Amino acid sequence: MEEELLRIREEVFLALLKRVLEEIEGEVLRGSRECEGCGLGIVRNGQALRRIKTLLGVVELERVRLRCPRCGQERERGLGMRKVMIGKRKDFKSPFGII
Repeated sequence: MEEELLRIREEVFLALLKRVLEEIEGEVLRGSRECEGCGLGIVRNGQALRRIKTLLGVVELERVRLRCPRCGQERERGLGMRKVMIGKRKDFKSPFGII
C-alpha cells in the first residue's frame, strides 16, 4: 500500500512539474519575439525534445525553437525560464500562484 502511494505521489509530482514548466514557457513565448542580435521578429524553426531529470524521475518537454530570418540567431522557447525558476525574473506572473 505504501509503495503504491509513493508511486502515485511521484506520478503526480512529475505531471504537475511538466504542466508548470509548459505554462512558464508559454508565458515567455508570449513575451518579446524580437531577435536579441538585430531586433527583427523571430520565427518558429521546429521543435526540440528536452529531458529534465529530477530525483523522482524524468520530465520530457517539446520546446519550440526560434530563429531570426535576418541574422540566423537561434534560441528555444523559454529562454528566460531558468531566470524564472531561480526567482530572477520579476515580471513573470505564475498562472498557478506558486512561483
